[in-house]
Amino acid sequence: AYSVFHKRESASVRRPAEAGGYLAPSLDLLRSALPGHVINEPPQPLTRQYAYPVIGYGGSYYPSLAIQAYRRWVGLPMEAIEVNFGESLNIGSFYVPTDNQMRLAVNYRGPGGSYKRTRFADLLDGSMPAENFKDKLVLVGLAATVSPNNVFTPFDPAMSKVEYLANVIDNLSRMNPLIRSQQVVVLDILLLALIGLFFALVAAARSIGVVLTFAVIAMVLFVAGNIQAFILFNLWLGLTFPLLAMVLCAAVLMTAK
Repeated sequence: AYSVFHKRESASVRRPAEAGGYLAPSLDLLRSALPGHVINEPPQPLTRQYAYPVIGYGGSYYPSLAIQAYRRWVGLPMEAIEVNFGESLNIGSFYVPTDNQMRLAVNYRGPGGSYKRTRFADLLDGSMPAENFKDKLVLVGLAATVSPNNVFTPFDPAMSKVEYLANVIDNLSRMNPLIRSQQVVVLDILLLALIGLFFALVAAARSIGVVLTFAVIAMVLFVAGNIQAFILFNLWLGLTFPLLAMVLCAAVLMTAK
């Protein structure tokens, strides 16, 4: 379990996800080596947007499989990871932002196949040299075409769980998950307030054409700024709701005039 914690006093900080129980591995697996672990999440109806690096159970907080895999890969002790409730994980000297529920917003690299894949049969028959795996983190799992429990992502309607795990570990390795922190949520609220103020000023225009022109320019600039914030700074800003608010404000003003 995690052992280093920091909590700021704020009503916005929520408890991390709690596990409903645990399943012990078989005795044969326990005898063979140090067993790993995986967190089984209930099926999600929409895209898999978040990973859960901190899970509560029995009064303690435990790391996910992605955290453990990355930690052991780089040789960090558990004490080197600090849990900042409602804000982030400090992994060694690196800062990994989370939301107020300690969820990590996954920054997907692309659809299935974005990471190098090897058939297990090629490894068994010797056609794949073992040197290809030297100093690499290797994940073993079923392909999306085989597994019935696929993951829905923004890029792919059927990504395998092992490749989803690869994306999460890659976010930790590059230290660049998406940022959907409490500060970003506040920024969304401020943007809505600015949209209201902007259309209050546009309401002074007498012509429907002027209202439409300003509305279109504002929408284009907003979408372009949103995309650039996503690409350059990994900021996950709201897009749909503010854009619909702009469309609604423009429609109301044009109808009134």
